[in-house]
Amino acid sequence: SGTLLLVGGGTSSGSFTGAAGTTLNFGGGTHTLSAASSVTNPNTTFSGGTANLAGDYNVTGTTLVSGGTANLTGTLASIGTLLNITSGTANLSGSNTSVAAYTQSGGTLTGSGTVTVSGGTAWSGGTMSGTGSTTSSGALTLSGAGDKLLTARTLNTAGATTWSAGRLR
Repeated sequence: SGTLLLVGGGTSSGSFTGAAGTTLNFGGGTHTLSAASSVTNPNTTFSGGTANLAGDYNVTGTTLVSGGTANLTGTLASIGTLLNITSGTANLSGSNTSVAAYTQSGGTLTGSGTVTVSGGTAWSGGTMSGTGSTTSSGALTLSGAGDKLLTARTLNTAGATTWSAGRLR
């Protein structure tokens, strides 16, 4: 268990592989991982700086974007069971991905990729933009007093939608 915090920036073509219970945290600087690189980890956090990941991305637990910019332009084998965006930007432009649950309380989901949520989607603030789409197959909950901005991105819902607060613009 534990967290590997990367804050200085740098370039890599290697593999970042974590054991059960670990988190890889891109916390500052500019990190550029080439198409030959891979991230295979239980949990990955983007909390600051810019992470440009052109290689394979395979997370089994949670992908958290809580600051900075995550440019995931490579193959998204798995973004985990939960994609959680609280601030910062998640740019998913590499390939389409599926996730069991999606929560967004701030920040931006953007890019050309399709995000398919098999379970619940909870959107209480932030922006969805880009040419891609978000498909919520389970329940979609729109809550929170803040605005939820939908700019160019397509939002598809297949389950029940509950809108309890805030504006969708």
